[in-house]
Formats: sequence, C-alpha cells, structure tokens
Amino acid sequence: MDANINAKMDTTTALENLKYVRPRLAVTELGIVRENRDEAVPVLLERLKTAADAVSSGNLDDYYGDEYYDPAFYAMYMLAEFRAAEALPLLLQVLKGDSDDVDMLLGDLLTEGYGQMIAMCATPEDAALIKEIASNRELNEFHRCAALKALVVMWVEDVLPREVLVDFLAEQIGLYIGMTDEEFDSDEEMYVSSLIDYIAPLHADGLHDDAKAFLARGLIDWRLNSVDEFDKRVKEAVNTKSGKQMLINADYCEFLGKTEDVLSKWHFFRDKPKFDVKVGRNEPCPCGSGNKYKRCCL
Repeated sequence: MDANINAKMDTTTALENLKYVRPRLAVTELGIVRENRDEAVPVLLERLKTAADAVSSGNLDDYYGDEYYDPAFYAMYMLAEFRAAEALPLLLQVLKGDSDDVDMLLGDLLTEGYGQMIAMCATPEDAALIKEIASNRELNEFHRCAALKALVVMWVEDVLPREVLVDFLAEQIGLYIGMTDEEFDSDEEMYVSSLIDYIAPLHADGLHDDAKAFLARGLIDWRLNSVDEFDKRVKEAVNTKSGKQMLINADYCEFLGKTEDVLSKWHFFRDKPKFDVKVGRNEPCPCGSGNKYKRCCL
C-alpha cells in the first residue's frame, strides 16, 4: 500500500512503503530511513533475515506476497549503504542457498551489486568467511563469484590488505592448475575466468604465468577468457598505472553509491514500454535488456 509522499512522512510509514518494490523509486522513503538510521536498521535486518531464512529453507514461495512485495530488496541496499556489519552473515547465508532460490530472490543483483554489498558490510576479520564461500566448489559458481568479487572490492577500497587477496588468488589458481583436464568441472568456468580476470591487474610474481598457463589449456570457453584477453587486461592495468583503477573501470569493483543513485539507472524504475504478450516475472524481459522482467519493465 502506498502512503502519500510528503515531507511529513514518518519512519514507520517509510519503512512500510519500502516493503514494496514498485516502478516509482522510493526516494522520499530512502531519505527518511537514512535520516533515522538507528530506528530503521533493526527493521531492515529482520527483513533480510526473513529472506535469508526463506532461501535456506526453500520456502521462498511463502516469502513473496503481493505482486510488488519484496521487503529484502531495499533492506539489502540500505544495510550495505550503512555499512551494517550485522548484515554480513545474512548476506553470506543467502549465497549458501539453492541456486534457483537465490536466483528468485536476487535475480540480476547477484552479479550486479551483491559482491559490493558484502564488501561494504565486511571487515578484514570477515575475509575468512567470505573466502569460505568463494572456495566452496559445491556452491553455484555465480554465488562463488559474488564472494570473490567482495574480496576484490575490499582490497580496492582499502579494507583488505593486498597480500591477503594475492595469497587467496594464488591458492585458488594453484588448485585449478593442479587438476587434470578430466578433473576440471566446466560448471566452474565462470568462476575461474573471474579469478583470472582479477589476477591480471595485481602484478603479482608468478600469478600471471599461472593464469596464462591455465588459459592455454583451453578449458575455458574463449568467449569467457583467453590468453589474448588476459594480456589486454594486464596492458590496461599498466596503462592506467593502477590495478585498482582498472578494476573499477572494467569490473565496477568499488562500493555502491547512494541507493537511489544506483537504482535510478535500472530499467525497472524508468518509464516502461507496454507489451502485447503476457510475461512471467522471472522470464527474460521482452525489451531485450537481458534482465528478468520483474527487475526490468514490469
């Protein structure tokens, strides 16, 4: 239910409105929540916990109510913006869930902001928990990629020491270098490709050679990564004179900005085209964006 949007809206009403993700970007509500952070954070954490528990139990169908009802959506963004450390275990809990359930909850957010959210809520002491997700070969590779990106963002934003990131990347690429071609699981292509992408700008002794040696084996689809593509990224990092800046420019490896600034770029919050066919919420949007309908032109 929508409340009248005016300057006198109280925090309770703003939080109630933020349970729903409607095409009108809730700028007023976000501003009120930002001004009343201490009151809002416990409510936002409870919403994220409810969603994380629903993913863990496989009961997401019970989590969603009305068409636009999605209490965790704005909660995740605002908790990340607030750098709320209490949110980190819940964000990681989601990544341990079934891939279909995680996809239903996060959609395109999994690859377009979730890693940054994790990094924004983390401290150097949390790196072990994040590495545990990234290195877990039983998890979906896109879940692992989000955790891996979080570690890279933590380094870019001076939260994580460089040697911690380098040691982890070395450990991971060493694992895959040591596999035979038969042992390598093609379902890990995206994760290993991301791993190699992040190695390129680090200028770490030995890691470049390991990455290129693995790519030369042809186990990763050339459309994802290749020796030539790796060399281009290394050159780009040299030209920018900063591996961090290259990661920001090429891979958006930096903290998210204000929630409304980030979301204002989403198709979902812009004027929508009308389609003659009925489209399911989780189907690809007919506009051709590549995003799910519920996160695009619904």
